[in-house]
Amino acid sequence: MAAPHKQGLDYFSHDTNMQTDKKIRLLKARAGIVGYAIYMMFLEELYKTSGYYLEINKDYLILFAFENKIDIEELKTIIDYFLNYDLFDKNLYEKYKILTSKRIQKNYLSVIERRKKVDFIQEYLLLNPDDIITEKSKCYHNVNINSINDDINSINVNINPVNDNINPQSKVKESKVKKSKDKEKDKEKRKERIFQKPTIEEIKNYVKEKKLKYFDNGEVENFFYFYESKNWFVGKNKMKNWHSAVGGWNVRNKQKLEKGNYGTRKTIASQKSIGDAFQNINSLGI
Repeated sequence: MAAPHKQGLDYFSHDTNMQTDKKIRLLKARAGIVGYAIYMMFLEELYKTSGYYLEINKDYLILFAFENKIDIEELKTIIDYFLNYDLFDKNLYEKYKILTSKRIQKNYLSVIERRKKVDFIQEYLLLNPDDIITEKSKCYHNVNINSINDDINSINVNINPVNDNINPQSKVKESKVKKSKDKEKDKEKRKERIFQKPTIEEIKNYVKEKKLKYFDNGEVENFFYFYESKNWFVGKNKMKNWHSAVGGWNVRNKQKLEKGNYGTRKTIASQKSIGDAFQNINSLGI
């Protein structure tokens, strides 16, 4: 039976000028040296266990507060400082109760680049999964990006180390072409597997970010319930990119406005009725 592969780290880099960082200075101003000490203890535990995130559940907080003789409410307040000063990512903490950041994940990758096998949880990544595979995988035998969503299968990308032996030129070209084709196929499969339907709030944020002026809040709900009723299918195929679908919807609204149909909102009203019907079905428990 093969021994389990190592996930965490034995050491991690610590900048000598960390205490001059504005975020750390603000932390010390609010929580004193205790806040700084807890931040460093969290980093040590994070890098030692998973290597790129730390799970902060209720039991962990109780034990940490007890063992370090700190009031648990004070500990929670200090964690809020961490999140508000962007020392850890606030969105991932609120969603999954984990502490991590882009810098932590980049530091982790820089240390483990020669390991034969590494595991990542897709939902916890702040880095692009494709970038992890394409930029670092030349040093890995196996990169596993797993999902905590039961509807999505884990992604296994088997990659052999770079061969330094000199082969005939024709074989080298053939190998490169084959790897390129395999890489494109794997990339397409990953895109299909990792699709997750958006929330109404995510759609609103995207519309606001892209300044889609033919897509007001009412249209956001129309869009969401229209595709919800279709189980997020476009024709016979599962939707791959909801951002592109939002863009297409916005273009169609613009065209309707230019033709004089958009102002009547007849088409939009019919789309909204689909969303209303879908909500009514849910309310009846059907």
